[in-house]
Amino acid sequence: MNLRCAAKWDKRLEIKYKWMKDGAELRAIDNPANRIFWNENENLIQIRNVINDDSGRYSCIAYTPGPFSEARASAVADVAGILILQFIHSLRSK
Repeated sequence: MNLRCAAKWDKRLEIKYKWMKDGAELRAIDNPANRIFWNENENLIQIRNVINDDSGRYSCIAYTPGPFSEARASAVADVAGILILQFIHSLRSK
């Protein structure tokens, strides 16, 4: 799953981005399997080997540190179908 965020801003100002999932900063979320990658140059979040727990509200926040200004955009990811597909596949494998 790929999520990309882009903003238009006054090029004289510095812009920064941060990603949130269900209200928690994405970098702070436990990522022991190294499945979540953030390409900061393209502001792209890539989640590999998507699982049910990846469902949720993803928000991108673009902001300028000084003078402070921010804009937000969100998307809801529903990964409910994956478990069904895995279950059907395991039944066919037997």
